[in-house]
Amino acid sequence: MHIQTILKNIANYYGVDHEDVIKSPRGTRTLIKVRDIYFWVLSRLGQSHQEIAQIGKRDRSSVTHSLIRTKRALKEDDLFRKEVLYFLSQVQEDRVRL
Repeated sequence: MHIQTILKNIANYYGVDHEDVIKSPRGTRTLIKVRDIYFWVLSRLGQSHQEIAQIGKRDRSSVTHSLIRTKRALKEDDLFRKEVLYFLSQVQEDRVRL
């Protein structure tokens, strides 16, 4: 699955424009959530923090902070964990089909 397709799928799920996720310097809570999940999925696919920063048009420290925030949310929020696992499973299923 192409990285832009991953972003589009996550953004569509939450009802936001995928371009806003990258372009918006800060954004709403929903945009931030989508960005965090996107960065987490990319990190699980083996992308480095620097590579994710380039893809997401952020600096590396912002990516690191996002991944720390996501890791904490995964431990504390069951619904969030299920949503993230759903997106990870989509990507993994797509990789198996190739």
